[in-house]
Amino acid sequence: MTSKPTHDEKMAEYKEAFALFDKDGDGSITSVELGAVLKASGHVASETELKDMVNEIDADGDGKIDLKEFIALMERHSSEGSEQAELKEAFKVFDKDGNGSITKSELRQAMKDLGEKLTDKEIDAMIQEVDEDANGEINFEEFSKMMTGEKSAPPAPAQPVVAQSTVVSKPVAVEEGVAADVVPASSNNHAAPAA
Repeated sequence: MTSKPTHDEKMAEYKEAFALFDKDGDGSITSVELGAVLKASGHVASETELKDMVNEIDADGDGKIDLKEFIALMERHSSEGSEQAELKEAFKVFDKDGNGSITKSELRQAMKDLGEKLTDKEIDAMIQEVDEDANGEINFEEFSKMMTGEKSAPPAPAQPVVAQSTVVSKPVAVEEGVAADVVPASSNNHAAPAA
């Protein structure tokens, strides 16, 4: 079993990689040199992505990455890969048959194994909440978004609905999906209330 490299070992590796690709020895690397570094460490990025990476972490705005900026970039990529691996392992706990999706019965069993006995309604609600493709199952992408708190785009933009309040006789904003005692403003009203 291989042990994880220590922080000092990782820093030494990053410094060594930085030195290898700082061809002119000026203490910084360009987006082209960064592409070679990432490729050598198992990451592939397009030229646009590379320039975006440089711009995102280029604190001094010179279009190049110094050692401190390089280490920050490598740490971020390392932790993102680790997070994905953890999510995949967690997904496997729920995807009992390994077919790439979590069914209603698999979710029920996994929750039962975790000490949660849920009703069919609760299971359906959990699936419906994250099931973007509406196939009644949770795929890895949907699972990842749920676990990381990433929200998917709603099917239709949630716009406030303006309605006429029967109590105060003035327009009120009602959030979509929120119940309220309002009657839509109609053309039968005698005069539009002042806002």
